[in-house]
Amino acid sequence: KKNGYITLGSYNRVEKISDPILQVWCDVMKALPDSRMILKFGGLEGETAERLKAKFAQHGIDPSRVETRGHTPREEHIRQYSDIDMMVDSWPHVGGITTLEAAMMGVPCVTLLGPRAPSRVSASILTSLGMTDWIAETPEQYVQIAVEKSRQDLSELRAGLPARLKATTVGNPTAYTRELEQVYRDAFRMWATHVSSNGEAA
Repeated sequence: KKNGYITLGSYNRVEKISDPILQVWCDVMKALPDSRMILKFGGLEGETAERLKAKFAQHGIDPSRVETRGHTPREEHIRQYSDIDMMVDSWPHVGGITTLEAAMMGVPCVTLLGPRAPSRVSASILTSLGMTDWIAETPEQYVQIAVEKSRQDLSELRAGLPARLKATTVGNPTAYTRELEQVYRDAFRMWATHVSSNGEAA
């Protein structure tokens, strides 16, 4: 909390910010009255930004607590992850690259688990990082996790996240490629076995 208050953030595309998750974010901000929110995406400018801030206002959150940022060069975009203390994931289409980028920059992410693949990507990443305690199964648990984590000293976790990410398969391009190649080999062997056993022409 470099500013003396918790700064939440979402750098996911604006179309991923559904009404249900915005309500959850507002519940978190109500439980943390000194908190601030930074929303960043390339199209989050002008009228789009104003409409989004208006939605926060409809839920009782002063728009002055919500900062919107638009497109920046890649290097500056990555740097701006350091401006937030905690990533709050979108839903039901959660982050993927943004969750990885946040971890790379030492920013933990709270996510809401859903029933389909698009709402489980962040949970998969967090599981590989050994951070299952950041995965919520209900909106209420999401709020609880965000509030409880915001009251903890996250400095050690943040400092160790980049190295922790590099130690995982998803954070190691070479290891990831080797595992993917093995998946392809296994799939081919299963197909070849099926063809052979059924007497089908390849």
